[in-house]
Amino acid sequence: GLVRQYSLAGDPAANTWRIGVLREASGRGGSRWIADRLRPGSTVRAAGPRNHFALPPGDGEGAAPPLVFVAGGIGITPIVPLAAAAAAVGREYELHYCGHERRMPFIDELRQAHGDRLAVHISEQDERLDIASVVSRAAQANADIVACGPSRLLDALQADADARDVAVHLERFQAEPLSAPVW
Repeated sequence: GLVRQYSLAGDPAANTWRIGVLREASGRGGSRWIADRLRPGSTVRAAGPRNHFALPPGDGEGAAPPLVFVAGGIGITPIVPLAAAAAAVGREYELHYCGHERRMPFIDELRQAHGDRLAVHISEQDERLDIASVVSRAAQANADIVACGPSRLLDALQADADARDVAVHLERFQAEPLSAPVW
């Protein structure tokens, strides 16, 4: 009886869907249901996909702006295919992945795919993301920021980006009415 929405973390052209789910003991039940009941070969009903968080286009006047991807924790899930798409089309980008040690899915894959474009910020190693510095560099490069993660991270990015007139595109993992899909 559960209905949940998950971000796809795989290649949009693939014939399979890949999701990342963080098991939350205090969550509304979707992650516990997946962990406790879903097994390889299980059948689930699925609809979609629908895309509400796409790679930002250019302004139509030349090259698309560079991108600064920022992901916090399981917020990496929708960023994985976006960063891969940016790399595939040769778009300038950097990727910042923030999280807790041993709770950062896709990390090895991201290191291999993005090399020195990936900056990993591990809380336990006191390597927290310097939001002001990232937004300042984005402003200097006329880059757009694309982010997903905890509200505290997204709120801080939004506030700093607004203060510096930097375009920011956010995906929040919270229940709210959906807009029309972008494709």
